[in-house]
Amino acid sequence: MSDKQTPPSRRSSAAPTSHALAIIRLPAVMARTGLARSTIYHMLGRDLFPRPISLGERAVGWLASEVDEWLVTRIQNSRGNADRPMA
Repeated sequence: MSDKQTPPSRRSSAAPTSHALAIIRLPAVMARTGLARSTIYHMLGRDLFPRPISLGERAVGWLASEVDEWLVTRIQNSRGNADRPMA
């Protein structure tokens, strides 16, 4: 039985959910944020964007959850309600 069919109480606690570890590559990060490659790397240089994870010698990816959290923070800050959690 796959995790989708297994009740939550019977799932192994050792394996995190797939969304928690979803790694997305740069084209997906660009599509998700609406930012250009150069903007993402410029923000990385200023510690204003989540750090990528090394996937190999010449490959990096980002945790989808960290990119999503960054987006939520940007939305909250742009709307002037940084103190209130998003629903």
